Amino acid sequence: MTEPRVKGYELIELIGRGATSEVYKARQLGTGLVMAVKVVRHDSPDSARQFAQLANEFRVARQWTHPNLVRLYELVTARLLVWRLQVALAMEYVPGEMFRSGKSFTTRQIVDCYIQLADAMHYMHQHGYIHLDMKPQNVIASPTGQTKIMDFGLCTRKGRYNPRVQGTPDFMAPEQMRKGWVDERTDVFNLGATMFSVITGKSVQMTLTSRLRTNGGPSVISETFQSMSVEVPPELESLILQSCRSSPAERPASMARVLERLQNIRNQLKPPETQK
Repeated sequence: MTEPRVKGYELIELIGRGATSEVYKARQLGTGLVMAVKVVRHDSPDSARQFAQLANEFRVARQWTHPNLVRLYELVTARLLVWRLQVALAMEYVPGEMFRSGKSFTTRQIVDCYIQLADAMHYMHQHGYIHLDMKPQNVIASPTGQTKIMDFGLCTRKGRYNPRVQGTPDFMAPEQMRKGWVDERTDVFNLGATMFSVITGKSVQMTLTSRLRTNGGPSVISETFQSMSVEVPPELESLILQSCRSSPAERPASMARVLERLQNIRNQLKPPETQK
């Protein structure tokens, strides 16, 4: 495959690849600033939808300045041929790796990451938007322990009807799967499912059961962290499992409430030097 060219940028190295796009470490010509540039492949059969998502991402998130949200700088559109369009998004370059399961985290690191992500999503909600695609692959974790959310292509106004199924199946809330109303509690589920995956290495969707509870409520997670040989504070387990309830009414009502509970959990942890 021919390496793409993006006007105004020197592409240094490929640092990520998706189904229809590539992300490059790049240098902005003229300023010399190092950035990340996401390029949607024009030869993809799904490129038109990806172009629209990239444009939506830039429109929605270009003014955001939260320290745990990747900054967006420029949308570059070029006509390669009469019938071929290239769209690229220049953004903040963050050295680090994807936030994923399989890596050894201390309880304090898990709680600190959870707080950073919840605070960033609370910021988005205060600006009237929900993310709708929170997952480990959309989080970069730096060597210093800072996490940043990226990929805002599915962001939409909160409290609106979602006209089509969109998101990543392993992390989607039930209302996303059935074209329902989405709000802050949808992101609460997505973030809870993300933390569940990072901590246990399993998908929330694979651990949900259709077995009705005695009060006739919706499905609940059938396994505890202890049954999966995972040790976390009971309050953290409770928060994650409640966040992943099928019914939005049974989840924490807002990301602000999630943050409040996380701060209480962190305050109860032993200092780093004495923690096992």
